[in-house]
Amino acid sequence: MPQYLQSPTVWLLFVLSFGATFLLTPLVIRLARRIGAVDVGGHRKVYQGNPMPLLGGLAVGLPFLLICLFGALELTGMFELVGHKSQGFIAMGLAGGIILGLGVFDDLYGLQASSKFLGQILAAMVICFSGHAIRAIEIPGIGLFQLDHSVGIAVTVLWIVGVTNAFNLIDGIDGLAAGLGLIAALGLAAVGILTGGTVAVLLSVALAGSLLAFLFFNFNPARIFLGDTGSMFIGFMLANISLLSSLKASGSIIFLVPVVLILSLPLLDTSTSMIRRYLRGRPIFSGDQNHIHHRLLRKGYSHRQVALTLYGVAALMGTMAIVISLAQGSVWRIAGLAGYVACAMGLIWLSDYMRPTQAIQLAMSRRRNQMFTAFAKYAAIRLSSQLVDSDVSPREILWLMCRELNLRWLEIRYTDGQLIARAHNDELVEQESQPDEQYSMSVHVRGQQKLILCFRPLRPLDEYARHDVQACLGNIFEQTRLSLPSLISNLQLTRQENEA
Repeated sequence: MPQYLQSPTVWLLFVLSFGATFLLTPLVIRLARRIGAVDVGGHRKVYQGNPMPLLGGLAVGLPFLLICLFGALELTGMFELVGHKSQGFIAMGLAGGIILGLGVFDDLYGLQASSKFLGQILAAMVICFSGHAIRAIEIPGIGLFQLDHSVGIAVTVLWIVGVTNAFNLIDGIDGLAAGLGLIAALGLAAVGILTGGTVAVLLSVALAGSLLAFLFFNFNPARIFLGDTGSMFIGFMLANISLLSSLKASGSIIFLVPVVLILSLPLLDTSTSMIRRYLRGRPIFSGDQNHIHHRLLRKGYSHRQVALTLYGVAALMGTMAIVISLAQGSVWRIAGLAGYVACAMGLIWLSDYMRPTQAIQLAMSRRRNQMFTAFAKYAAIRLSSQLVDSDVSPREILWLMCRELNLRWLEIRYTDGQLIARAHNDELVEQESQPDEQYSMSVHVRGQQKLILCFRPLRPLDEYARHDVQACLGNIFEQTRLSLPSLISNLQLTRQENEA
């Protein structure tokens, strides 16, 4: 057993991180409510209840950054056990601070996706310039592939940004991202022990302690959300710890397949979502309600059942990764890889991704979404130009929404239910079926303020068609450049025209 595992001081990292996060979380809840950093739901989100505090990542991130500071300055005896490796702690602390600040700003004010990507790339470059860029990739049973320096940096940045956003996207229900992060941290600690990655083990144990404490407040029913502050921070730190787990005695990072497998569940969800959006004709970086956890919820699983199911799958995948790390012969490595593939394929099948009947639906949905995407851009521009383009009637814009989306009528309301505007489809066909289905959804406009849209389709909608219509309506209002007061002023004019 490595010397640092025999020291009780090292195991105190877990306890100290747990205690710090457990004490900080109630304070963060109060802070988030006081400054208005709350989640009010939306048409792409599962949560639709009362405003929920965000910024949970502060309770996880601050103790972790403090530990990085102690490691960098070698202020405690526990870090003497790792030798002179303060550079790793410095890089992790500085880059982690960038990600944490980026997440706080996003939770408070909202950031464009491009701005978040730039911030993530900047933080990833800090890691690369500290000397922690991938030098080679080791694939069990195949061999070692050396990488050019520039290629290694590019692969490192892609890996860090990819894992960061994968955890950001999978944070859709209570406790999911925090629980998966806890399982991944424990798996990376195990790999770090096997490969001699001392710093990786220390940081994994510290992160695991904080995540376990946070789950007491975040597991269903949650009292606080991680927010982008937490989901990005967890993904970013796990991506970097995985690099440290791959650090060889020579100082080179030989990227190992097991660390990829440990973090693969969020990556699997992200990749399948991007493929699905492409096949359905939607922008691959657009949000939706068709992630794995959404699909399991629609199958009748409760929030807790979904979280526990995905915990189990992630633990099995992590176990297979550790088996591959321990295996000496090719037979055991192949067995571990086969077990991992079985877990992944089973989850994909359980989520209804591989069904023969979906081929026709995908083809129809792709054509529909291509038209909806173009129309959403057009309608948002027309709606945004209303203050300066007197030739465009607000009534015409809403009428176009009804006609292009095949709606019988469309209503825009305040969150308290008060009607702002209503538009009817003037081109109704007598023989059209008149379904009783009526749908409502919340949309955010500029400034993170919310409106409620209600609509009734001309004909019954299947699940895919309903999601496509809702996504198009949401994109129209989210892309408008008008502030909420200006938008409501125009929409109220539409209501007066309708009444006239």
